[in-house]
Amino acid sequence: MRPSRREFLNWVSASGIALSLARLGAAEAAGLPPRASLPGRANWNPAANGAGRVDGAAKVTGAKLYASDFRAADLPGWPANTSHAMLIRAPDATHVYLGMDLARLGGAMKPSVVVTSADLDKIGTRVPEFYTGDLFCPVGKTPLYLGQPVGLLIFETFDAFDQARLALRDGTFVRFGEETGPVAMPAYGAYRFTRVAGPTPEAPDVYSPILAGWVSPGRSQNAPFPIWSPAAKDTEASYAKAAIHGERIRAELAAKNPNLLVLDREFETQSVDPMFLEPETGLAWYSRNSGSLELVLGVQSPYEAAESIAHLLGEARAPFKPMQINTQFTYMGGGFGGRDHTPFVLYVALAAMFFPGHPVRLAHDRYQQFQGGIKRHAFKMRSRIGVDRASGKIQAFAADHVLDGGGLANFSINVATVGATAAIGIYDVLKVDVTTVAVHSRGVTAGSMRGYGTLQTMTALEALVDEVAAALPLDPIEFRRRNALAPKGRTMTGNPYGVSVRTTEILDKLEKYPIWQQRARQKSAAPQGMLVGTGVACVTKDYGTGADCSLGRVELSPDGKITIYCDHTEMGNGIGTALANRVAIHLGAVADEVSVARVDTYDALGLVTSGDPYTMDQKTQDAAEKNLRWVPAISSATSASIGAHVGTHSAAEAARVIFRFGLWPAALELWRIAANDPRARTGRRRNGRTGNSSCPVLRRCRWRPSPQERMRAIS
Repeated sequence: MRPSRREFLNWVSASGIALSLARLGAAEAAGLPPRASLPGRANWNPAANGAGRVDGAAKVTGAKLYASDFRAADLPGWPANTSHAMLIRAPDATHVYLGMDLARLGGAMKPSVVVTSADLDKIGTRVPEFYTGDLFCPVGKTPLYLGQPVGLLIFETFDAFDQARLALRDGTFVRFGEETGPVAMPAYGAYRFTRVAGPTPEAPDVYSPILAGWVSPGRSQNAPFPIWSPAAKDTEASYAKAAIHGERIRAELAAKNPNLLVLDREFETQSVDPMFLEPETGLAWYSRNSGSLELVLGVQSPYEAAESIAHLLGEARAPFKPMQINTQFTYMGGGFGGRDHTPFVLYVALAAMFFPGHPVRLAHDRYQQFQGGIKRHAFKMRSRIGVDRASGKIQAFAADHVLDGGGLANFSINVATVGATAAIGIYDVLKVDVTTVAVHSRGVTAGSMRGYGTLQTMTALEALVDEVAAALPLDPIEFRRRNALAPKGRTMTGNPYGVSVRTTEILDKLEKYPIWQQRARQKSAAPQGMLVGTGVACVTKDYGTGADCSLGRVELSPDGKITIYCDHTEMGNGIGTALANRVAIHLGAVADEVSVARVDTYDALGLVTSGDPYTMDQKTQDAAEKNLRWVPAISSATSASIGAHVGTHSAAEAARVIFRFGLWPAALELWRIAANDPRARTGRRRNGRTGNSSCPVLRRCRWRPSPQERMRAIS
């Protein structure tokens, strides 16, 4: 069982490390206000009534909010001077790595410390399982991928760092020998999603993933790609059943039925950098006197980052094993998934451990972020679709996806499955067969970038659908309307569509939109030499991961001050403002302080977790739930799609509890209203925006009532 945060602290302490995590406020030494602290209800508040953001004033006035803003001198208790580190990355992944040409860095450019793979072996670091692979490419091996770090150079002064940085721009600092070709590794994972619907919409599916579970091919040939055939040796029965249904679907599409329009097309998307405005940056200081490792980081997954650093150093030999790790988290200048489970934080920690007593800053410039930052997956897709010519209804769909995961697994298999299960978009398709495999390559590691695989597969689908509509021929919007999945219909995994589905309503509005209505006129009126076209696409996107959670805490002080804590992070998604507004719905006032990226204030809950929330069966979950402190996951990474709802939910519920079981009963007693009085029930029906309530008595109440107001409320 994975430990609770409290048990995790005890567990880490047992190995000699005490762990703490906190949100970093703007530096007291610089005389700046606390980060994400509202100006207060007595002053102008940009977030009041949803008209602005709680962090708006801090951002426009240049307060230090981001990891890249901070230096050691900004942080109370830290040494004044900041040293600087530089990751050296492999520009080649087809030749044996022979080492770095350190002789080029003489005199003022000489690094104070050089860290390599051999140094990590000496001190006994451990690579967290999620980042399996060499943190630094060892001498004598071919790099796993382009941009794999080969060394970490640490400079005591900025001048030395800056001179070295400029001198190494010619790309010849890293030396290579014999050509080996790219490193070959097994695929990161493969799945097959097959569904055959029943004879009627109400009938159960003949076969679907929700009935039979997710299946993977049993073995691979001597190549990155698996053998998808059900007849392959050592194939498990569960996979063979799906594969047999899948091959029948493909045979129907290949049968050359004159009544069936079949299109077979290939699509390809490229690797894409998230391009967040602030490249990855971190600051760390290790004091051997106190044994404390202090870090300042900006990541989407604070809980995971802290766990990974503790694992990295948990069994290191003295003096490279800290007694305590204190990680503080800042705002991010954009995330888009590129800061979710990033190995960058491990190198920040190593920089401090190898240069004790000196705060060390590791910061990518834009080129280095391109060279080493997490990317969107490149996809290769082959899609086949069969449509009944008479009715214009989709009869079958089959696709094969190959994802380039780059040098490390990261979230590749998760992205592969999300992309695959989104492959039929908004459509009701009775027979579906989609295979997906994520492969290793020498490319830069790909991971959790916005869209999470669906941008690739849905773009291919909508392009294919447009071609189908033109070939029938049928109006593109009408074709989509005829095939749209209706409420209570089943997705390609067999899940019933139990939520509000407004696809046809959206299509109806699109059809009436002037741009669509006037498309023929705009095309014919185009100037000579210019082509004008109007297209349409309609997709549905899952949100979150299926294992999303949030931690929230709301405090109401005796003098009426409202403080909110949340574990989700601010990366431009406005989580602080969303928290303030959701809590205000229940408490009637905007908070005085909102503190995000906090994973350090919930120990009283004593939460524990175990198992994999994505693959856990019901029997295992039922057994785990007997422990009332068990949850499927304790803290999840922040993403834009879940920030406004999931990320704020726990704080909103905490505020509701404060009102329902604290403020409202106290108000009834103050107003001498009996619990069975009809007016007592109005407090349970709160609505409206900040400060509003369905109860007229409560609307007269304030958090800091004067004696006169108190008497009026009683009367």
